[in-house]
Amino acid sequence: RYDGQMWEQILEAYQSEIYLKLISEGGNDRIYRIGKLNPVISTANSNWVHFTANIDNYNTDRSFDPSKLTGFYFSTIDGAVNTNVVDGFIRFDNIKATGYVEPKIEDYVISECEDKTNWEYSGNVSGFTVSSAGKTGSALLINGGYGLLRKLTYTPEEALDLSAYSAIEWDMTALAEKVITDQFELIARTYSDTIAVEISDGTNTVKRGLLDWSISQVNTNWWHMAVSLENTNLDLTNIVSLAIYVKSEGAANDQTIANTLYKFDNFKATANDVVANGYDYVALDKLIINDCSTKSGWSLNGNEASVSISEGVAGYTGTAVQAFGAGGGVFPFKYTFTTPVNVSRHSALNWKMRFLKAGSAIDAYSDVLNAFADTFTVTITDSKSAIATYALADIIKEETDKDGWRDFTINLANADIDLKNIASITFTVSPKGTALLEYNVNMRVDEIAVLPEFPVVVAKGDVNGDTSINIVDLICLKKYLANGSANNIVVSACDVNGDGEIGADDITALINLLINKDEASNEVLETLSNNNWSTSVKPL
Repeated sequence: RYDGQMWEQILEAYQSEIYLKLISEGGNDRIYRIGKLNPVISTANSNWVHFTANIDNYNTDRSFDPSKLTGFYFSTIDGAVNTNVVDGFIRFDNIKATGYVEPKIEDYVISECEDKTNWEYSGNVSGFTVSSAGKTGSALLINGGYGLLRKLTYTPEEALDLSAYSAIEWDMTALAEKVITDQFELIARTYSDTIAVEISDGTNTVKRGLLDWSISQVNTNWWHMAVSLENTNLDLTNIVSLAIYVKSEGAANDQTIANTLYKFDNFKATANDVVANGYDYVALDKLIINDCSTKSGWSLNGNEASVSISEGVAGYTGTAVQAFGAGGGVFPFKYTFTTPVNVSRHSALNWKMRFLKAGSAIDAYSDVLNAFADTFTVTITDSKSAIATYALADIIKEETDKDGWRDFTINLANADIDLKNIASITFTVSPKGTALLEYNVNMRVDEIAVLPEFPVVVAKGDVNGDTSINIVDLICLKKYLANGSANNIVVSACDVNGDGEIGADDITALINLLINKDEASNEVLETLSNNNWSTSVKPL
């Protein structure tokens, strides 16, 4: 800070002497002279000067270690003072280290698809052509009978180093040959189990099926696709081929599908994050994240063996996990997810809980909560060990429709943690297991779930809850049935045929729903004529 013209006087009198010294462990340092400090008079308050020193842009270095900073030393003059400079106060504020935004890694163009260089189709370089009507410029063009696309392979002249990238992306069409209308959704649902991209490093090949793709429609003809390069175990410094196909071999799945004009354009590697369809959509209904049917993942005061299972009528939903507390003091009762769970699109955490005198069916709920009102907590931890803790006063408690069980709910809105990566949930009655009751207690927990802010009735078949029923919903449903993960899908919408179960019959029902939707959208009911004008009317 300077008063009046003090900074100008200092700068004029001591310019060659002004410097910043940063000191690291062991007394090693770096010197930054005034030319490296970039002084700027504040526009908000002209009495203040802002200095910036780029850590790596210095005048002198004596083995300084930025990871072990121990000292900050700023000097206008180490020697005799200039009496032309007025006496005054120099004030310092907001000394801080700042980061910077990493520059965006530019996309790596694998092939612009302007010609057939390095491409072949089913081992044949003459089995396809180039169309001038590409997404940008030209595009590779293949006519696939009955919607079939055999293997289209790109083999670079030299192996590609894609180690700095996280995804491969491209544009494509799937147009009916004669009417030039989009039939990608028809192709996708007909061949959903065989559509794939294969990436090879010469030794290993990784296949990314349709369920692993990120899919978005660009316009009425073009689609944009992306597949992740992460967790492939490939040598990404040595990618030797890239292939894409609808069905690499065998007969067509449906010979009523029109011949298809496939176009491919703009294959590139990017540094973008890619989330496979089925895992990045809003779930609008209640999502159970642990049904408490097994002891897996649970521990009591760090001991997995201390956890027991209560079955039958003892559980709210048939089975519950149980923790023992001497004198009522249960501490800490923890559930750790196998992989972090994403609850960011929900607003509350909900679970069922009850307390019983050990060895009996006598309810101890009121005794426990009264005795341990000051120590009862629920703690949520994310994958980076950030913690959100809720005291008893923060928890909404309600009776349930089953005697003895209570419904507990906490608000997630203000939790200062990464709700996309929840790692564990811990229930604590007493942090040190303090015994405040004259009898021992069993605490039971059941049906841990997250709740949406506004429960919405979702149409059958709208699996991803985006209010539209299309091919992406079929992809999501297939993925759910394949691995059982209900993260960020609407489970209630998966029972498409309404039989109370979710299975292969629902895939068939959803396919029929999509087929009927397609037929309805193409139906022209009537033509109305008036003064030589005609209007085609479709059903809404």
